[in-house]
Amino acid sequence: MTLVTLLRYYTGSRGAIVEIAATRGVLAVGFIFVLSASLARNYDGAFLPREPGVLLHGLGASVGNALVLWGLMWTIASAQSFPGIPGFWRGFAVFLGLFWMTAPMAWLYGIPYERFMPETDAIRANVWTLAFVAAARVLLITRVLSVLLSVRFVGVLLIVLLVADAEVFLATAFMDKPLVDFMGGLQHSQPDALRSRIIQDAQAWAFLLLLPCFIGACVALALLKGGRWAPDAGARRRLSPGMWALAAVSLIGWVPGLILLQPEQARRHNVEQLVHSGALDRALEDMSSRPRSDYPPVWDPPPRFAYGEMKPGRAEIAAALARVEPAPWVRAIYEDKLRRWSSFRRFSREPDTEPEAPGADPD
Repeated sequence: MTLVTLLRYYTGSRGAIVEIAATRGVLAVGFIFVLSASLARNYDGAFLPREPGVLLHGLGASVGNALVLWGLMWTIASAQSFPGIPGFWRGFAVFLGLFWMTAPMAWLYGIPYERFMPETDAIRANVWTLAFVAAARVLLITRVLSVLLSVRFVGVLLIVLLVADAEVFLATAFMDKPLVDFMGGLQHSQPDALRSRIIQDAQAWAFLLLLPCFIGACVALALLKGGRWAPDAGARRRLSPGMWALAAVSLIGWVPGLILLQPEQARRHNVEQLVHSGALDRALEDMSSRPRSDYPPVWDPPPRFAYGEMKPGRAEIAAALARVEPAPWVRAIYEDKLRRWSSFRRFSREPDTEPEAPGADPD
């Protein structure tokens, strides 16, 4: 398998898919690609020495997605006795290698839109990038399964769309997101309002499409007939040195970004730890000792009321601002939080026992 094979694979070439399926070492290189894709997502969004678990999110999601898709397709193929169909785990290893070969598409997530665009524009750009990469991977994985099992593309696509739609619905249901403003009483910032609307719309559409996708998947059972296992078990190939070099570069290539941007993530992480541990004064002093540019550009220091974080509360914040006399940019952030506190407090499940903040306007 060479770099040319990989490029042909991204065009959906049947020959490239079969060649990769028969290549030794694909899982190893694919694992490196998945790790590099996780770096693309998180090199400027997490302090990796203290939050290394974020690098495993992509690995877990990819294994889970591949397992569900392969499980469904293998069950259909086994039930219809496709000639040459391998055992579940042997076939899964082949499919997972091909699945992981799509990971380089996620390098696009590393584009730092927020550093050269207004925050709301950066959010939209990230969403469109996510949509493009997701659509491309859905189409390519559909092609992979149709080639491996020698079945119709449309039939596989209907099943893949059901899985993808269900994943979108579950992801939007459980992800960390701003509170939904059903009654119009929440004072969201523009970026938080946009995030909330995008996630709410995605979840609503995913829910509405669940039944049509399920019906489509049932129809697909009539289309997935007469298949067979395409890869030749006896034709074993090796990875070229160029593929190993690309895998190495896919990791090393993120080192400059890590060197440049991890320090600001370290400062962000330190402030958040101080606030969550109750040391708000120290957090304000820490932030005030540096310019705003020393922290991530779209960072909202805790507490994030829009996400249901109500501690420290209004009285604690107001008292800390009076004691510390923070830098103007820090004071502006937390005075804005005080102005928004009341609207989010109404949606909190915690009892309203907090004393009135000094100098604060009544609700």
